[in-house]
Amino acid sequence: MRNILAINSLFCRQNESIDLSTTKEKYISFIKENYVPIFYRDIYLDAVCDSAWDVVLYEEKGQIEGAYIYMLKQKMLLKYIVQPQLCPYTGPIYFNPSDSKKAFHHLVETLPKHHLIIQDYFHNIPLLENDVHTQTNKHTYVLESTTNEEELWQRQSSTHRRIIRKAEKELKYEVEDDINVFLEFVSGTFEKRKKHNPNDPRVFQQLDEKLLEKGMRKIVKCTNDNNLVVAMCYFMKDEQWTYNFANSVIEDYRHYGMNLILWNEIKDTLANDRSFDFEGSMISGIDEFFKRFKGTKAMYQSRYKSSNALVDFLVKMKTSKMNK
Repeated sequence: MRNILAINSLFCRQNESIDLSTTKEKYISFIKENYVPIFYRDIYLDAVCDSAWDVVLYEEKGQIEGAYIYMLKQKMLLKYIVQPQLCPYTGPIYFNPSDSKKAFHHLVETLPKHHLIIQDYFHNIPLLENDVHTQTNKHTYVLESTTNEEELWQRQSSTHRRIIRKAEKELKYEVEDDINVFLEFVSGTFEKRKKHNPNDPRVFQQLDEKLLEKGMRKIVKCTNDNNLVVAMCYFMKDEQWTYNFANSVIEDYRHYGMNLILWNEIKDTLANDRSFDFEGSMISGIDEFFKRFKGTKAMYQSRYKSSNALVDFLVKMKTSKMNK
């Protein structure tokens, strides 16, 4: 599961002329007819945000060409925009703009007043160039919907093909409907590693309830001959993508449960004309594991901007504490 500390933009002045509540309603109505990734939808944001989320829009000739999703929080006098828990991407999303750079700058200049902004942007949007507040040093791996399954199988190394075949013989692949089974499994693996689970299970349950209603999630597990669960994955789906959102394995013994789960889900995704996003971790071991499936590296942007050095210091202190 990805833990995101990202990055964004300019210390902006609030645009007094915009009624944000009306803008939000306009956006929600607009995305009923226009595709946005699952993380930019109201049902998702309502479930994961612990402060109100909102949106600013960029329009040309009455047509929406861009939107910028954000969650504004406040602690004492500090106002800051950060990623909601369990939401890997927020920020800009575009709808065939005539000038994406112009759209972006309008959007960030329209954001409400804040002292700090930290965000990750979705990988499938245009990359900004020569912007001092944007970094493009994070990546995931993707398989496009046009990928041919048989060709992809042949591109796997002989070792990886052998591992998947071995897992098919030794393990049982099952769909699991109960979110609590998944959450308990994840909690148990964190405990065995003596690590803190950074995600609140109650928020995950709220999110799962909404996604289950819409048929936008799938939980899968692998069990061994003793009916012991050795690996589990939580996938999210929208009309264009399957997201490898969260996964966990037991490390008591060597097995290939995760290889089998991911390969099966990739096949199902391609069969349904969707693209597959590995939601890649920057942790070297996990990154190397995802590379085995021969996806394409997709860079995504992080933006960070603070109003002064004191805010920078507080962010570094918080980040250091989270990483211990």
